[in-house]
Amino acid sequence: MHFIASNETDLNTDPWIHKYIFPSGLIPSLSQIGKAMEEKLVLEDLQNIGLHYDYTLMAWQENFKNSWNSLKTEYDETFYRMWIFYLSISAASFRSRRLNLWQLVVTKPSFQKEYKSIRF
Repeated sequence: MHFIASNETDLNTDPWIHKYIFPSGLIPSLSQIGKAMEEKLVLEDLQNIGLHYDYTLMAWQENFKNSWNSLKTEYDETFYRMWIFYLSISAASFRSRRLNLWQLVVTKPSFQKEYKSIRF
C-alpha cells in the first residue's frame, strides 16, 4: 500500500486544495490507517518516504513548466497558476513533514511465509 497521511488525526485539508483540487478529499493519519487494518491485515513492513516526495513534486512542477508552451493552447493562465501553486504547496507540506508518504506491506493473517523487507 502506498498513501499520503498526516501527522494529525484531525488535519484540515487546505481550503484552496479542498475547493479546487480534491473536493471532499481526506488525508488520513497513520493511526487511522492502522485502525482500519485492525484484525483484517498484518503489517509486515512500514517505511516513510515522504522526503522523497518533495523532490518528486518539484520535478513534476519543472516538467509542467517546461511543457507549458505545448499545453497553453488548451489551458489558460489560471490553470497554469493553479497547478504551480498546488505542486508548490504540496512539496512544502512534505518538506516540512506536515504530510508523509507511507509505503506499507500488509498480508492476510493466514499468510505463513516470512516477509523480507526491501529498502531503496
